[in-house]
Amino acid sequence: MPIDKNIPFLDRNSFSSNAPAAFADRQKRYLADRNRTFVQKRAHLSSDFFSASVQGLTDDFFAYTNTKIRLADLERSASRIADDIKEFLIPDFSYIALGAKINCMGSVFLVTNPRNISSPMCEGICERCNTAYNDYDEDGNLIAEPIIIRNQSMKENGNTSPQNLMLPNGYFEIACQKNRNTERLFRNKRIVLGDKVYFLTGISDFSREFTFERHSAKLLTFTARLEETTAFDDTENRFLADVSNANGKTVQGEPSPDSVSFLGFIPDAVSLYKKVSLTAAYFDSNRKETHEAISFSFSGADASCYAASVSDDGKMLSVYCQRISETPLTVTACANGKSVSVSLRLEGF
Repeated sequence: MPIDKNIPFLDRNSFSSNAPAAFADRQKRYLADRNRTFVQKRAHLSSDFFSASVQGLTDDFFAYTNTKIRLADLERSASRIADDIKEFLIPDFSYIALGAKINCMGSVFLVTNPRNISSPMCEGICERCNTAYNDYDEDGNLIAEPIIIRNQSMKENGNTSPQNLMLPNGYFEIACQKNRNTERLFRNKRIVLGDKVYFLTGISDFSREFTFERHSAKLLTFTARLEETTAFDDTENRFLADVSNANGKTVQGEPSPDSVSFLGFIPDAVSLYKKVSLTAAYFDSNRKETHEAISFSFSGADASCYAASVSDDGKMLSVYCQRISETPLTVTACANGKSVSVSLRLEGF
């Protein structure tokens, strides 16, 4: 949805607007100019006026604009900390996109409830991202993505069972921005929050700001449910070690000299009737990628549960899930006597 700048007719008032073209249906708003003039002259006098770097104000949704912003208290309750939910006002603009990030006061706030349609000012409600989860991007770099934990206390955190078997229980409701990092979140994916591991359910990423604009869906919500920690989970450094070499050491990220390494984002599961691709390469003593052919081998899951094919250059492997398997599929890549393995769950929808 393009944003048109300095086109007064969009608001049919004398002030220019950064609102998208869809807002051209708006008629003249009487006293809107006076309200915006008052805000621009007086907002800086409040005690909660700050410098901020804000997304969603220009044509490029993810681009940041340096501006001034007011963050006022919205509510005080036992369920939400006052600093975790704020009413914002940006005097120099009339519109902000749903899901935009606001970097201010050492935290990232997410615009979850803008008031773009009726208000002549750029205002609404934002929520503070009160933690972050770690993951790898498509290039294998470790990243931290801010998220909103909406319930301070874990829900349904009972620890009793009819079979007297103690199993982890409880969940948190989470919201975050939909972007290149969070689009890799899927049902049953595991993440680390604090020193505990959680798996994801109830992922919702289809709520749009504009009904027929697919790319206007910029918010993602899901539930994180408590999960058992495995020996490969690095809870101290807040990420999951899904890839290990023959000695059980993590090799995801920067490759070691004279080693085989998987490249880019490494999935931890393949859904039924879906396909994932893995790329591996041999790195020489100077950590430079070579054209050495890679051989792949498989263990764990029964051969009837998956199908595998290798690209012509022998470096990329495609794995197709044909049946669900309780035993994960272990894929091993080998070259020059070196090897690396990754475990894939073959799971249902």
